[in-house]
Amino acid sequence: MTYDETDEIHDELAGALSAAPADAYRIERVLKRAPGELTQLVYLRTAAGGELGPFVRKVIDRDSGLGGVYVELAAREHEGLRVRQLPRIIECKAENGSLVVVMEHVPGHTLREVVEAARPQQREELAARLMPAVCDAASELHTVLDQPIVHRDLTPGNVMCPDGDPTTPVLIDLGIARTWRDGAESDTTHLGTRAYAPPEQYGFGQTDVRSDVYALGLLAFFCLTGRDPAPADRGRDFADPAVPDAWRAVIARAAALDPAARCQTAGELALSLRALPATKAPGPISTTSESSPRFWMMRNILVIAAFAIVVAASVYDAVTPAQWVRGGVILNLFSFLVLVPYLVFVAAFALADKRWLRTNVAWFRVRTPRRTWRDLLLVLLGVFAVFALLIAVSGA
Repeated sequence: MTYDETDEIHDELAGALSAAPADAYRIERVLKRAPGELTQLVYLRTAAGGELGPFVRKVIDRDSGLGGVYVELAAREHEGLRVRQLPRIIECKAENGSLVVVMEHVPGHTLREVVEAARPQQREELAARLMPAVCDAASELHTVLDQPIVHRDLTPGNVMCPDGDPTTPVLIDLGIARTWRDGAESDTTHLGTRAYAPPEQYGFGQTDVRSDVYALGLLAFFCLTGRDPAPADRGRDFADPAVPDAWRAVIARAAALDPAARCQTAGELALSLRALPATKAPGPISTTSESSPRFWMMRNILVIAAFAIVVAASVYDAVTPAQWVRGGVILNLFSFLVLVPYLVFVAAFALADKRWLRTNVAWFRVRTPRRTWRDLLLVLLGVFAVFALLIAVSGA
């Protein structure tokens, strides 16, 4: 991201946001719910009737102890600091007992989405392209202030690969990040994601930049294998058919239990990764076509075919009085044309792969999975209520 040409725009926007009331935001969807923290994708309504955005807004409970790094970065950005591989903080203020942070939205895909969408034979090349750049982003985070900022939750879901430049990843979600304190013995208040959390986050000392190095090593393992590391992987020294020996040695060192045995900085780990033998000439990394979920996969094709067959049979029965059950015309038409198709639709939705819908269809995109199911089942209850009423009327 290049800020030089947008500083004045960002500063003007920050002024507008700081004066905007909380209800001026339209919530597009909830991105994450966690204890003490809510992350939303929002748009700012303007006085002219338009909207600005999208933005990412975090609402953090001040009693949770989260979000302190956002306050520090926001103050420094107001003084002119620019961090290339972090989302720019546009607004940071206390409001009704909460810390409200509004940041730029980074269009793209998470590292998890990019890796899981890649074919297994592509992953080593992908890791070779992306992991040194992720280490560079962590190194920038560690050195941007006088005291290092330790992310403490570097996971595949907290690394964004922007659409325009996927090889310049952006680190997101600094909720449990902290600045390193000289002389502190421990700091563990928030564990982070267990698969990527080093021993010191369990209470065995103070986290520092080497804690993020530990997570970076396990991110490299994820990039190569397409799965989160498990405790058994450490027992095998991270041996896996998808992990070349040269990579395994670097990962094992980065993820050593003793911080003193690890690479001491993210920059040192980046150098080790760049020194690994090249697999082949690097090609372009796509974060749009290959990493976007596909709708026309075999699973969805089979579900849609079964749905179509049942609905077609139901429509045939609706126009064939000989197939009607005991009851009036309205009851039979409602049963064949509304009740049965909706029941089959709910069953098909349960069986289908819904990632494409949640990415590309607005109705699903603005709802959490729980809210989607709640709405579908509420409609189903309404359909059953009408069906029961029609049975009662027919019986009368």
